[in-house]
Amino acid sequence: MILLGRISDDFALRSSQVGPFGRTLDTESLVPAGGGDGFGGDGPMGKITGRSPDWLSLSLVGNFRLCDPDGRELRVSEKKARVLLAMLATARDRRRSREWLKSRLWDRAFEVQASNSLRQSLHVLRKSLAPWSDAVQADYEHVWLDHVDVALDPGDDTRVEFFEDAPRLGEAGEDWLREERQAFAVRLEDARRAMMEAGNRSPAPVVPPDAATLPCVLIGNPVVVADDVRAEVVAERITNAIENTFRQNGFVDTYDLRDVQSNQLEGKAQDSVSRPPVLVEVRVSLIGQELQATIVARVPATGKVIWTSSIASDRDAAFAIASETMMEFVMGAVDSIEALISRQAGPEIRPTLYTAVHQLFGLSREGILDAQDLLRQFTGQAASPNAEAWLAFGAMLLRNEIRETRDEAVGQAGEHLARALESDPSNAVVRAIAGHYEGFLRGDLATAARHLYESRRVLPNLAFAWDATAMNHIYSGDIERGAQAADVARNLGRYSPYRYYYDASAVIAATLQGRHSDAIRIGRRVLAKRPRFLPVLRHMFVSHALLDEREAALDCYRQIRELDPHFGTERMDHEDFARASNNSLTMIHEGLRHSGLLE
Repeated sequence: MILLGRISDDFALRSSQVGPFGRTLDTESLVPAGGGDGFGGDGPMGKITGRSPDWLSLSLVGNFRLCDPDGRELRVSEKKARVLLAMLATARDRRRSREWLKSRLWDRAFEVQASNSLRQSLHVLRKSLAPWSDAVQADYEHVWLDHVDVALDPGDDTRVEFFEDAPRLGEAGEDWLREERQAFAVRLEDARRAMMEAGNRSPAPVVPPDAATLPCVLIGNPVVVADDVRAEVVAERITNAIENTFRQNGFVDTYDLRDVQSNQLEGKAQDSVSRPPVLVEVRVSLIGQELQATIVARVPATGKVIWTSSIASDRDAAFAIASETMMEFVMGAVDSIEALISRQAGPEIRPTLYTAVHQLFGLSREGILDAQDLLRQFTGQAASPNAEAWLAFGAMLLRNEIRETRDEAVGQAGEHLARALESDPSNAVVRAIAGHYEGFLRGDLATAARHLYESRRVLPNLAFAWDATAMNHIYSGDIERGAQAADVARNLGRYSPYRYYYDASAVIAATLQGRHSDAIRIGRRVLAKRPRFLPVLRHMFVSHALLDEREAALDCYRQIRELDPHFGTERMDHEDFARASNNSLTMIHEGLRHSGLLE
């Protein structure tokens, strides 16, 4: 739960992404790649097999692909129409209610506007499917597919993603997409195991980190297609931000191809570029009166594009790119590329710092302990400042999970952070975790604020730092500034696998501001991912109670008591009781009294 203001409307974010977070370029525009590049070879599309005669066929394995009964591809150009088809295809009986579709595709629209938008999308979709328009049926309550074969099985390609070319969606639509991709990931793992068993092979052994090399990212020279020097400034700013973010995160080895003087391999293993590296480039061009900035990730040996995203704006407005817009653009790119690289195939499965951090954010006792064991193996290596800082973060999480006392948590986390700060005092991640430690565990809000200011100065687009800033404001009683910082963190972490963590701070802020319906709405999304997230459960209990939703409040109360037997007792007033702030404790007491549950 740690986190800027609203993203500027000057830029309309547009993306065409390959991988887990967006749309893909047309396959014709990709340079063919041979097998063994670690990113799925040259076949991003899922195969469609076993079609029934006279039925359309739809594959969501890899890119969206809809074919007529003869196997010819049908073009559905309208983005919402493609998503609508995908949502119907993933329903158990290929049927969704109109209300469900409106809530996912037009969640911020008024009812009349959402209904009109759904009717328009259905009209466009049927027009695109002619003469097979009857494949999409509808009545007053439901929409469904008829005579459409749907392919959701990855088959023998275990390196693809579900609906890779999905467009950007609203919050509710992104939640649906994440859930489907998680389910698809389970099918991928089942397929991988089946292949292992069929070939009588054992899964590749996990290599200890001291024998592994980090994945590698190359930062290329920006490409500018414009005769205005200000476009070059924009390109350089974005490239610098990308390079800094990769380097500060510490999840990959980062080499800047713009730097031709320093020895960037100094102090690193000779095989540090042994994994197929990813080249990340920024391109800025003027198209008429529109300036477009694009981030492209490709396999340099083959030219294969594996991810790309763009923002565009009116030429005159674009040269003064809003910092918030650029930060969200860069953070979304880095989060997406790091997640994509983490799934990169190779001859061995090598645990990395990314693996350990991912386990930490699982927020389970066993996962945190396993992550700490792995992080300890990274200390003493190039990534040791980050590893030490994440070990401190794990100690803070364990205070909640296994009820360590405050003194034990302070001591363990403090030792790790002292080593991290001594090793790399300008590391943004280290500073952000130090700020969280000072504010959450030690209650030294002034020292926390200094650490967090320095973290944001070094890396302005670090969602974790903005989230920690939000909570530090909340600890100090400045709920309004806390809510603003939480909004920034959620925007920056929109494509992070840890988005639910940043959402948690928004739940706390909303409850403390009295925006209880918002707290419950956001909290439900968090609990769908992490049902044992105590800070969210506590504040959702308060919001349900103060809205007189007694049954929902009692349900939260029962869940909390299973995880925290001291909830609702005098023990809550003890300093060892983990709470977001004194304001939170006051509202928890109010909610308990309102529900007649205070012991």
